[in-house]
Amino acid sequence: MKKFNVWMSNLLLTKGKRKLKQYIPCKPNKWGFKVISRAGKSGLRYDFEFYDMKNLIVEDPLPFQPANYVLKLCETLPKNSNYKLFFDNYYTFLELQLRLKRMGILSCGTIRSNRLRGCPLLSENELKSKG
Repeated sequence: MKKFNVWMSNLLLTKGKRKLKQYIPCKPNKWGFKVISRAGKSGLRYDFEFYDMKNLIVEDPLPFQPANYVLKLCETLPKNSNYKLFFDNYYTFLELQLRLKRMGILSCGTIRSNRLRGCPLLSENELKSKG
């Protein structure tokens, strides 16, 4: 297993009638199974979970559901081995980053401004003035 891992969300298309099937309006094909997976930089998937808001079991869950999927998929990684995880803003959450750090897993991701929990950021004009 590679030390660098990325998170991917995919929609497996289906026309069948199943409980896990979801409607995602912004996708070209709107119905399917949402799969969250951990993959290496080669694109090979190491672990995956079907996205189901109700039945995910994680010890000591976080209040943010996508973060719990990250924790679930990290259960198969050896602790304190300095694995590096990269994910987009959907999964980035400060409490998740801290929990992963305590587990010995490094993580990086863009964060949405509404998830900063009061951390002050410079405005765009202030950043421009500093060069």
